[in-house]
Amino acid sequence: MEMKPYELQSRVDLYYLGLSNQVYDLLKKGTKGDVGVRDYFQSEELRSLACFLTSYFEDIISETNIWNTFVRLHQRMYGKPLPFYKSEAYFEEEINHADLSFLLWYYLNVSDTNKLVFPNSPFIMETAAVIFDLFDAEYETAPENQQLKDFYTIPEEGTDFYAIRSKIQGILFETYLFSPDTSVTLELGLKEVIVQNSDQPLNLMNMVNAHTDEFTFESCTKLLGLKGSVWLGEILGPDHALSKSLIEIPPKVTGAFLYKGQDENDIFLEHIASGMAFNLTKKSFDNADDLKEGDSILYIGLLKWHEEWWFSGVFALNDYDADLVLDLKNSIKSRSEVNFLRQEENDVSGVLEQQEKAFLTFNGGAPIAFMPEHQLEAFFDEFIKFHNHYLGLSEAQQEEAKLKARKEGFFGGEQERLNLNGDDPAIVYFNPKVGVESCQNLASAFPMESNPYFVLEDSIQETMSLICSEEISKELTLYAIEHGKDKLPLFGLPHGALMLEDMDFYLRFYKGKHYYSKPEITFTGV
Repeated sequence: MEMKPYELQSRVDLYYLGLSNQVYDLLKKGTKGDVGVRDYFQSEELRSLACFLTSYFEDIISETNIWNTFVRLHQRMYGKPLPFYKSEAYFEEEINHADLSFLLWYYLNVSDTNKLVFPNSPFIMETAAVIFDLFDAEYETAPENQQLKDFYTIPEEGTDFYAIRSKIQGILFETYLFSPDTSVTLELGLKEVIVQNSDQPLNLMNMVNAHTDEFTFESCTKLLGLKGSVWLGEILGPDHALSKSLIEIPPKVTGAFLYKGQDENDIFLEHIASGMAFNLTKKSFDNADDLKEGDSILYIGLLKWHEEWWFSGVFALNDYDADLVLDLKNSIKSRSEVNFLRQEENDVSGVLEQQEKAFLTFNGGAPIAFMPEHQLEAFFDEFIKFHNHYLGLSEAQQEEAKLKARKEGFFGGEQERLNLNGDDPAIVYFNPKVGVESCQNLASAFPMESNPYFVLEDSIQETMSLICSEEISKELTLYAIEHGKDKLPLFGLPHGALMLEDMDFYLRFYKGKHYYSKPEITFTGV
């Protein structure tokens, strides 16, 4: 029932519970090989896997369209129904042996991020075959779960934001396909929030709500790297009146606002850092009477749904503070909260292009440099000076730019966190979509003449770390693969060659929301 978006058990649930027990027995029994699925899990975890696989079968039988949506999206993105597993005949909207192989691979890899199980592992396909035979024998007689199907059905006229939010949370936190992924991640995050706020019991629920709401709209699933709202829109299908609106839900705006008045329908707010005006619908806010024009600063989360701004998350009301207002107006981070609403004004592509030209000139034409980590700060300092000369700045302007870069940029202020005093190999890369980025201890993923730190024996591990790390950008990963795939030992192995065929899927799987690189101007001229 933890994998169901409802609480009241039905007779149909009892049938699938019985089937789950049969799957569990098969998983315990294992396969003929030395290693089986049972070797990766404790007994309780094996039970969860049995329920997970049975839920896939129930999804197909009940036509709830969860798995079929994944297959349809993968087909649209990559021209085939599934990654890894080729099949001469794939039967859409029916059970498939390849489906179960993939689901086993997915569950194994998402449940323990410290272990990597490759999709061509024989025990995966052998286990899938045994479970497929069980499901195939039940296929004609298994009952549909209408209660489950009803959850994933939304009236076309249903536009209440909070009802929609509840459905999105049901997808991310109570749907079997994402139960080992976003559901577990949310639970771990909430435990951390509770520990961090254990000494503030009155504020605890607000922090829990804030974290849940932020996660609902900002997290991406490991499968295809999509947000919950996109999944809900795709599950409803293109013919549903709300599908397009769900797929195109913009990011949340969470920040500090000045109260500017209200009428019978809306509350008028001004985003302090940017000066942008927002009309908050009163349908979503019950505290309008507490607001006083000129005296109130609201810290609040807003999300746009059907051309209206709705309150989502938590809010705090504070007295007017002139120093706080000034700090927010001068904060790049605070101003960036609404960047997505000002695409034309905040188009940084030209700035990035200019910075890239400067970096390539400074670095001998290469977008990447290798050095011991203790040289990173000096490298950045020299590049700032070069960049400012490149822009033709005066000495006074150069000093101003340097101070600004240290205050607001990537470098200087992060020395302690980056521990820039050692001799470990470091990489500096100019990412055309982000700007300058740096990482450490992955040099053996770059078999290039300009890289003196490449160690063949470390290459497979460091290449895997590059692919699997959320902290390393997609662009740097692809740069390493593009310039080294013929020399990297990983891709000479059967499982490495298989990864190469589905690399974009892997990057979405491991990098999550970081797959979508966002511009981060770390320094400018003035």
